[in-house]
Amino acid sequence: MSAWPGSGYIMDSNSTERFGRNFFSLLWQSSAFYTAAYIAQVSLTWYIFTITGSAVAVGIVAIVESVAVLIVSLPVGAIIDRKNKGFLLFISGFLGFIAMGALGGIAYYRLFNIYFILGLSALWGISREVSRSSSLSSLPDMVSRVLQSRANGVFRAVNSTLGSVANALAGGIIVLFGVVASFSISTVAYLVSAVISLLVLFPFYRSKANGTPKSQAREGNMLGELKEGFVWLTSRKGFFLLTLSATFFNFFMTMTFTYFVIYVARGLGANSLVYGSMLAALAAGDVIGSLIPGRIDLLRHTGRVNILLFGGLDGLCLLLMGLFPSPYLALALAFVAGLSIGVSVNLWLTAAHNLVPAEMRGRYFALDGVLTSLSPASIAVGALLIADFGVLWDFMVSGFMMLIFTVVFGLMRSFWNLDGRPKPEVTELS
Repeated sequence: MSAWPGSGYIMDSNSTERFGRNFFSLLWQSSAFYTAAYIAQVSLTWYIFTITGSAVAVGIVAIVESVAVLIVSLPVGAIIDRKNKGFLLFISGFLGFIAMGALGGIAYYRLFNIYFILGLSALWGISREVSRSSSLSSLPDMVSRVLQSRANGVFRAVNSTLGSVANALAGGIIVLFGVVASFSISTVAYLVSAVISLLVLFPFYRSKANGTPKSQAREGNMLGELKEGFVWLTSRKGFFLLTLSATFFNFFMTMTFTYFVIYVARGLGANSLVYGSMLAALAAGDVIGSLIPGRIDLLRHTGRVNILLFGGLDGLCLLLMGLFPSPYLALALAFVAGLSIGVSVNLWLTAAHNLVPAEMRGRYFALDGVLTSLSPASIAVGALLIADFGVLWDFMVSGFMMLIFTVVFGLMRSFWNLDGRPKPEVTELS
């Protein structure tokens, strides 16, 4: 056990307190949603690349999806702080159901039209953003503070485990039965997610809202609320730098992760099964990494761990994947990168739940999504690098730049010393 006197924070890996029904309801809903999303990602990427044979086409679809996410992120964040999160999770599942069902129909009837694909990709991106901010904001409502880090680890580990299975499964299904089958499975999983949200999580948040005094209900200007959230974030220098650093690290990771399918096909000369296995290795590492902060008190070192792992180790893995293209080495490095991501993201998420006021979590995760997502630009840069120099150069440049920014952020003392444990004075908006 370790404790921070006066903070109310206790981390006890031997605690007898257990997760309740509400946590498991959210876990099952998110599991169905992310299983659908992982299968959809493999299916859509492989479908676009096999039909067009173009890295630019893959990039354009990803850019449109990312732009849609950026457009809706901030409004969604403000809405989450006002409305029933269970209903928003239902909307996210229903939108995914529509998008994947339509894509499966297009693939089945061979009605490929890039404009239809772009529109459905945008709808799919909106679905994932609504789910991301809603579920991340919901987690602290389901468990006590003593279980927060463990809950985050279990939440991410379960979803990453399902992601590992889903990625490999999607690759195998495409090889054996075709992409229509994988689109169909994704569609059904999205429907399951929507049903759980509507029947379980929506009533939970409705009863929770009925117990809240009307004087505490949020009313006011949405833009003003978003500004309030941004001012709060920038006033916490170390925590703001944590969010800002992810802008750069995510930029370079997106330059490569978007084109894993091309790395496997051209860089490694392998098939969709290896592609799915590589994504599965990444997810498997994420599972193990996500559970570590729940057992070892790393929160006091949130800043330095994120710098060294999320920036440094991930950058090194990408650099080595570009320098030494080999299916076996790529699988090992993908696992290590996933491990690093799992530890880092759990620490960031627990720190956010500890430090961000409860009434502002939706806006924070929306702001984080905007600040850390330069996906359209990074996808475009990756496509240009691949077109001009090849996919291996994309990985080498991305990895090298991540190592450079690791040094830059490592020199910032307020970030390096960031402590993710809750502070007594951070209980309400200031």
